[in-house]
Amino acid sequence: MALSDLNFAINLKKEYADAIFNKSRVLAVLGETEESLNTIEMAINLRPNGNYYLGALAYARLNVCNWNDYESILKRMDKAVQRGQIVASPFEAQGIFESIQLIQKVGSRQAQGNIRNSHESLKNTSNVPNNGKICLAFVSADFREHAMGYNFRGFFQKINRDKFSLIAISLKRAKDSPMQQQFRQIFDRFYDVDDMSNLEIVQFVRNLNCDIAVDLMGDTNMSRQNLFSARLAPIQVN
Repeated sequence: MALSDLNFAINLKKEYADAIFNKSRVLAVLGETEESLNTIEMAINLRPNGNYYLGALAYARLNVCNWNDYESILKRMDKAVQRGQIVASPFEAQGIFESIQLIQKVGSRQAQGNIRNSHESLKNTSNVPNNGKICLAFVSADFREHAMGYNFRGFFQKINRDKFSLIAISLKRAKDSPMQQQFRQIFDRFYDVDDMSNLEIVQFVRNLNCDIAVDLMGDTNMSRQNLFSARLAPIQVN
């Protein structure tokens, strides 16, 4: 569906660089690595300084072991980072750069560009009681067969339930996942929100009257960091 929509947009406007770039991202997810690489290069020819373009190019080259002009791409990226441009996602940057300082700058620049600071006071309209317990909301798309799931299952089970109430905010529904079924039993409440918009999730979680919201994903696939910029709870941790 996404690919057909992007092709439709590109057919309407042949030089629509962002649509071409987004098409390359979809192709990468579909495993069409070579076609994704060619599509990224088309987008860069149209818009050399597009946000994330160079990082996507370098990362795609890594995936297919294509080293043509790779050093020159890295130099272009380095200069773009120094100018303050968003050249890559922090996840891609860790595979591309050896310099910790560059990786840190990439992460900081994305945070400044994509995550707005919000000082809006929380207005919880819920009457959901927590029975005197501290309410912890854990937000993740990985309540399933995933490294997070395997590593944190025992941690969740050992939390003192006399003092804490546990809520799972699942960004990805996985009904056929045995691991997710275990998490549904572990948590006091388990909510699937993958079909909600960011705004809907923020209001939904605020209405749960949670004391602390924990981001278990950081900058990884399917994360929704903007949820935390809008403040899900008075205290937030990642």
